Amino acid sequence: KNFSDTQDSLNVKVVYNNFGLATSNTYKILIQAYYKNTINYTREIIKPLPEYVDSVTLKIPVKGLNGEHKISVTLDSGGSVNEIYENDNVASMDFIVPSGSVKYLVASQVENYVKNPLRILSPLKEKNLPDVIVELATDENFINSTKYQIRLDTIKTDFNIDNSFANKRAWMRTKLNQYDSTASVISLKPTNKNSFAIFDSLSFSKQNYANFKVGNKLTLDSIYISFKLLSAGLNDGNTALILKDGQNHIPENTLRGHHVAIFKGKNYQFAGYKLFDVYGGGSAVTNEYIKFLDTLSSDYLVAFTLSDEGTISSTPLRNKIKEFGSKYIDNVSFRSSWVMLGRKGAKTGSVPEKYAKQYQGRVEVDTVILSNSRTGKLQTNTIGPAGKWKQLNLGLTGATNYFGLSLLGANGVNYDTLISTTDRKVNYDLSAINPVKYPYLKVNLSLGSENINDVIKFDSLIVDYLKPPELVISNRTTTISKDTLRQGEKITLIYPVYNSGETTAKNFKVTHQIVRSDGYKIMESGAAIDSLKPDERKNLSVIYDTRNLIGSYYFVINLDPDRSLNEIYTDNNYLTVPFYVKGDESIPLVQVKFDDVDIFDGDFISSTPDIKISLSSSSIIPLTDTTSIEIQLNNERIYFKNNSTINYSFADTNPKMIINYKPVLDEGEYLFKVVAKNPNNSTMESTTVQKKFLVSKNAKLLYVYNYPNPFSDETFFTFKLTQIPDELKIRIYTLAGRLIKEIVRNEGELNYDFNRIEWDGKDEDGSSIANGVYIYKVIMKKGSEVITATQKLAVIR
Repeated sequence: KNFSDTQDSLNVKVVYNNFGLATSNTYKILIQAYYKNTINYTREIIKPLPEYVDSVTLKIPVKGLNGEHKISVTLDSGGSVNEIYENDNVASMDFIVPSGSVKYLVASQVENYVKNPLRILSPLKEKNLPDVIVELATDENFINSTKYQIRLDTIKTDFNIDNSFANKRAWMRTKLNQYDSTASVISLKPTNKNSFAIFDSLSFSKQNYANFKVGNKLTLDSIYISFKLLSAGLNDGNTALILKDGQNHIPENTLRGHHVAIFKGKNYQFAGYKLFDVYGGGSAVTNEYIKFLDTLSSDYLVAFTLSDEGTISSTPLRNKIKEFGSKYIDNVSFRSSWVMLGRKGAKTGSVPEKYAKQYQGRVEVDTVILSNSRTGKLQTNTIGPAGKWKQLNLGLTGATNYFGLSLLGANGVNYDTLISTTDRKVNYDLSAINPVKYPYLKVNLSLGSENINDVIKFDSLIVDYLKPPELVISNRTTTISKDTLRQGEKITLIYPVYNSGETTAKNFKVTHQIVRSDGYKIMESGAAIDSLKPDERKNLSVIYDTRNLIGSYYFVINLDPDRSLNEIYTDNNYLTVPFYVKGDESIPLVQVKFDDVDIFDGDFISSTPDIKISLSSSSIIPLTDTTSIEIQLNNERIYFKNNSTINYSFADTNPKMIINYKPVLDEGEYLFKVVAKNPNNSTMESTTVQKKFLVSKNAKLLYVYNYPNPFSDETFFTFKLTQIPDELKIRIYTLAGRLIKEIVRNEGELNYDFNRIEWDGKDEDGSSIANGVYIYKVIMKKGSEVITATQKLAVIR
């Protein structure tokens, strides 16, 4: 069918059979569609078991999804049906959705530096390419755009972007007509090279980043840390919380006592937690509490909260807590609520702190602290595929206390770390990376600063590389010898393979298939191309003999079926060319001779005849085996295999088959039958030849006549022989008994059954005999046996 990625969906019909018992049970059918190995459609259907055959029809989304697809169907996905065999419950099919619009030879949607000219690949769906409208604008809504009408080339078109767009972010789309709503849009910056480029707010916003502010540059942002402390005495809720950025650091918040959590460093990393039950623990707990607070320096931020009961009777402990800035610790009474976020050396009352007496409700502190230390992370989108990696250029300004760069490479889902460095540079050489093994890259960047006044910005991140090979095959450049053929004709498909990419395509395969209209594969062959340089083409061909084909078929060509070249697009690699083969309706011609004689029904033949069967045909399909002919003797089939009485040969010209059958026959009547079929073994176009004949072991001379009789100038003596004699004589006498003529025929001059011997009416001296009646005698001698027959003839002149 003529479909493309401009359609919303593709109609798919799944037909399945039940070859077992049809019960009243229901079962599930799981249908999944994949696009580039990722599931993009799933549907599960509940159906009753069919009596024999059933089907489901569904719509697979394909809009904008040109390239390789796969559909998988699983019958009884829930395993509810007990079957003898379950290995035939799953089927899958691969198919290609061609592009219905132009494609740009760029790998990214917005992260593009583009060097003139920009290469445009022609749409695969359109047989006759129209003029197209290329539209460029510096606004993504194409306000005040510039339009160009161009004629697309057969395979590719190189379009030069106007210098007015140089070094500006531009948006581009190409319409097949002014009403085309399916035109794909890309964004780019025309420069002096082709690269993956992050250089402005749009491209920065498409990446994965943390703690950066996005503008025309990516700026390292400040880090704000939130703390929330909550306390509730026994009669006000009996709970306690110490939250840093939403994470609670109290393991059990209803336990009685003071909950203390400490956070260290400029990023306030959690460093520990303690619980002090000052109500029930006595002096031992009090001393432990004091000792713990003595160990803390001003580097720690300390969070205090209590639950249930936390009254402190020890003056040294209250004074120790005051060293962390507490103003209200002396007010904490029986089952009060109290929280504080302090630091050793802080002035009294300068830290966040709250308390409430029993029955006055819970208290909480919610505050945000600006960290002097800042860290940020950036991970780029996938870069590539590449045919050759060149270099990474990093535009980074500002002093960093920490810098880390890692380069990840992939040829599938999983990524390997190829480069990991803390060395901050402007340029990184990527030429040692193998693009065949790693056609895709990602860049990870981590950086930090401990000076809040440092301004750290990403101006750009540029990866220079050459694009991979881009193979293209198209119906527009493919020729077929005929799209409708007679069965037996050879069909020839000639197609050029183009490389529209930037690097050489090396050592890739090409597969040729002939597929029947119902999807059954008839033939598969292949070819190999060792090298195809950029902008180079090579012509390939497929020749196939259609002698075994009837009906509708497709040539299916697949370039690089292993997908070893890591192309940007793969729908260009696939080509289908339909053709039709008209079945051979020729009727064969059969000739049967016995010892080189075309006998009549009822004729006598030898008991050891040489029966020669000649088969001729107007078909162009050559005969190569014995299936086209059947021999019967007295309704019993005579087989060719292991039969010493049969020899046969084939020829390219008529007769296309000759069979010599040399049986040994007993005396009796026989029916010999030959049925010849056309090359399709069709009984509708067949020929049947039957011969009835006799075999006699005894020598007989039968039906002796001459004609015309009377005659004037010549006459013919006719008779039948059941055996060929050693010698046969015809003697002609006058009525007075004088011999006037003797005609002698030896064994080699006689035939089985009917014989005819001419006489010119002259005697032994060569003189014409006179008018009158004469006697002639036919004498046959076979061994010692002599058989004669006597008749009269008359001459009238």
